[in-house]
Amino acid sequence: MEENNRLGSQGPDSVKSHPWFSGIEWEGIRNHTFPVPQEIISRITQYLEVHSEDCGTGQPGSPSQEVEELNVPEWLEDW
Repeated sequence: MEENNRLGSQGPDSVKSHPWFSGIEWEGIRNHTFPVPQEIISRITQYLEVHSEDCGTGQPGSPSQEVEELNVPEWLEDW
């Protein structure tokens, strides 16, 4: 595929107007009023359940949990 044909090569508006993103409330995302879709919340919850078992004791305040908290994207906390 040529570089000029890649999604996003023509700027962010070309991505926003792609049919896959139809129905996305871009303004709501920008001003933090668009709710997190339940499917994403479910996937995050499932991921955390699976990986909390891999972290050993899983006790609050353990170094592994503190590192995980630092790796949570800011946009997810506010969303």
